[in-house]
Amino acid sequence: LTNSFGLRASGEPRTSIDARPSCLAISTTAALFNHSCAANVHTDFALSAEGRLQFQAARAIAEGEAACICYTSPEEPTYVRRYELWRSKHFVCTCAVCLDPCEGERCGGFLRCELCCRGWQSQCVDAGVASTRESLVADWVCSACGGRTAHDAIMEWDGALRERLTRCLDG
Repeated sequence: LTNSFGLRASGEPRTSIDARPSCLAISTTAALFNHSCAANVHTDFALSAEGRLQFQAARAIAEGEAACICYTSPEEPTYVRRYELWRSKHFVCTCAVCLDPCEGERCGGFLRCELCCRGWQSQCVDAGVASTRESLVADWVCSACGGRTAHDAIMEWDGALRERLTRCLDG
């Protein structure tokens, strides 16, 4: 469901990195929020004791400015957020954070180049294809040596890292 929201029960902890929601809900009010990875409104997508979603301004919102929430986990790197939005909401995000190679100074979308060990690899997304599905599977290119790594190899590494982190969190 494109305009649905994954929810957790009130007080239910997020137990792993890739935790799935307890349920899906459709909210005509919440569906009015636009998406931005640098949202000015936030929610924890947990139901209150009254069964409501609660939203709060994350910063001052100027008159006439759109109120936006992040439809994904904002702490995830760009390549994960963009893929999740494509998979669940059927669009490729082109917000300012996703188009910024440094992700607004978070640099979560960079990996040390294994070929030269000097530069950093990031997903090579041409501005002309930034909003297409093809941009989600683009190669990663090193800033120092120009070496390329296939997106599938990056996702395999990411998946293995998530499995190790989940095992650590689960004790």
